[in-house]
Amino acid sequence: MASHTQMELKSKWNDLKDQISEHWSQISSDELNHVGHNAQKLIAYIENRTGEAKDEIEKVLSGLDDKAASLYNRASAVAKDYMAGASEATKEKAQEVWKMAEQRGAEAKEMVRSRPGESIAVAFGAGIVAGVILGLVGRSR
Repeated sequence: MASHTQMELKSKWNDLKDQISEHWSQISSDELNHVGHNAQKLIAYIENRTGEAKDEIEKVLSGLDDKAASLYNRASAVAKDYMAGASEATKEKAQEVWKMAEQRGAEAKEMVRSRPGESIAVAFGAGIVAGVILGLVGRSR
């Protein structure tokens, strides 16, 4: 769970860096990597590079963080919807396969019931073929 949270934080930090670089074009993402995740250092760095007031920087950063959180929440909702749809489609396909297997099993039972001699001969022949194949594979090792 900790690694999932770290991945989320890293993703949010990368998004926030990009948004900061867009808002204050004189600051690059690479420069922000050196500042790190510390909010006070980040604000001081932006203040030093841009000359903007601390309160204004905090207001902009808060808005950018809210925007990133909103985008993250929307992406998360879309992913959940997709997963729910995929899960339902998988469930439907599994039910289809199950019905086909039941149907083929019933057909096989009926075939054995209606033609027992042929069924035994086919099973015997398949056993011999499988035995020969296994014998050849075993001998080649």
